[in-house]
Amino acid sequence: MLQGYKLFILSKITFFFIFLLFIFSSTISFSQNSNDFETILNSAKEKYEVDEYKDVIEILNPIIEDSPEAQYYTGFSYFYLNDDQSALQFFLKCKDTYDDCNIGLGFTYFYLNEYELAVKYLEPNIDYEDANELYFLGYSYNSLGNYTKGFEFSLKCAELDDADCQNNIGHYYDNGLGTKQNDQLAFYWYSKSHEQNWSPHPTTSLAAMYLDGRFVDQSYSKAFELYEQAAEKDFDRANYALGIMYEHGKGTSYNYKKAKEYYMKAFDLGHELALDRIDALEGDQFKAKKLGEIYRTGSFYDVDYISQGVPIDTVEALFWYKVAEYLGSGDAESFEAVLAIASDKEKQEASKNFEFWKKNLGFDYDEETLEEITPYYLEHEGTGFYINSEYLLTNMHVAHVDDNYMFKCDKITGYDPYSGTYEVYEKVNTQYLPKIEDVDLLKSKQKHNYETLISDDDVFMGDEVIVIGYPKGKEVSKYPKMSTGIVNSEIGTNNNPNEFISDAVSYGGSSGSPVYSTSGNLVGILWGGDNQLISNSEGFIGTAIDPNVSFVLKSSYLKEFLDLNNIDYKTAKNQDELKFSKIAKNERGKIRLLECYIKDDS
Repeated sequence: MLQGYKLFILSKITFFFIFLLFIFSSTISFSQNSNDFETILNSAKEKYEVDEYKDVIEILNPIIEDSPEAQYYTGFSYFYLNDDQSALQFFLKCKDTYDDCNIGLGFTYFYLNEYELAVKYLEPNIDYEDANELYFLGYSYNSLGNYTKGFEFSLKCAELDDADCQNNIGHYYDNGLGTKQNDQLAFYWYSKSHEQNWSPHPTTSLAAMYLDGRFVDQSYSKAFELYEQAAEKDFDRANYALGIMYEHGKGTSYNYKKAKEYYMKAFDLGHELALDRIDALEGDQFKAKKLGEIYRTGSFYDVDYISQGVPIDTVEALFWYKVAEYLGSGDAESFEAVLAIASDKEKQEASKNFEFWKKNLGFDYDEETLEEITPYYLEHEGTGFYINSEYLLTNMHVAHVDDNYMFKCDKITGYDPYSGTYEVYEKVNTQYLPKIEDVDLLKSKQKHNYETLISDDDVFMGDEVIVIGYPKGKEVSKYPKMSTGIVNSEIGTNNNPNEFISDAVSYGGSSGSPVYSTSGNLVGILWGGDNQLISNSEGFIGTAIDPNVSFVLKSSYLKEFLDLNNIDYKTAKNQDELKFSKIAKNERGKIRLLECYIKDDS
């Protein structure tokens, strides 16, 4: 019995020591694991501090399932790599165990435009000393239309000297959003933001205040100076505003050419109204009416921090309604509605701008060109393009230089909508190849820095081509239009090997348009389509009745023609494909709307 009891005691002691050993080993193991965790986390944090986010993700992967802190750093690494869905996945894992993950969720939902969820996770966890968190929360409330809350958090952020929030608070005071409208405080906060040289937004807003004389004495010169500063940062609104100042001669001398340059830059940067404004100024009555409505309602103006549009502007609305009425498309009801709320000063300003427009912008031509073409009348329009710095290619039937045609052009002008200028061209004493095709040369009196690359490669059935020219002349728009299509046939009309056929759209006025490959190289010149006469070296053979059929003279023939006339040109192989928008941007400035004038003998 005693022996059995001893054995029992001994077994208990043995079990106790085994248990102690287990606890000890587990403690050591736990300690080692903790050390491993810390080593991995510290290594990941080092990479995180130097923005090496892919390395952070890789380092943390072994412990990601067991460490909320690792999930936090992995989430933010994905966030900064612009992988919002992956970031969301990890922030959701750790939101209940690691408070800062809620901030990550708020940021991520913000960038996913889920502003209600952004507010849900940001506001309870906000650090009032963190400008970034305050900015995101303020912007989220603003996007939800809660301007009071948006103002509250944006102000706290602005007081931390954040330039972004300072601009936003200026915007709140400027427009009376979430607080009372206050020009003085708007000016103060715009100025604070502007001084940090952060962005063109506060600079543009300050310029507008000087332009209108709000809180500060009106100063066109100061407004012009500030708009120039903002425009240098490629801001569409600032470039648009500079165009208006050159157009009206405010803060600078009147210069319509400079105005158009700034409008075109604004358009290239995304300002939707810039081209409409040019067209309206040059006589498009419908565009003028449209601008009147836009400035009357502010319909292009979104109340946010980065608006590209225009606010309600009584002076501009009155001006454009006057222009529209003058051009034959008035809107009496809308005009009277604006007139009823306009001050005497605004009415006077609008009338002054209108009279200025009639004096300076009521016609397209500069005085020199106008003097040259006054004894002539416009017979037809077409397209031409610069092959080098001073020579243009077009069709023979556009230039009408051959006595075999019904008309012969006495004057040929070329209109450049991007500069707003006209050129008068000289007819070259052209030599023609034995097999005469519909192509001819013009020479400019001015030299330009132009160069068109002619393709060294043939076109084949199915190849994409791009046509840029003036279908229907100025009837649709004074700017060149683009059409795309494919090569339908490698041989032209009457089995002419010098031509190919495309389904790119062409109308009267398209004749002489350059045709490009997807590499942006010239593969031909369009000469026929849409009820235009079809001809070859044997004479006229019929008509084209389908606007989706274009007849193109190949670049191989053009090179022979240019060589015969000793005209310099450059060639290139068709290699990398370009976006169509890139080709248009590269080539549009070389293309001219040609106008054929006949002497008026009456």
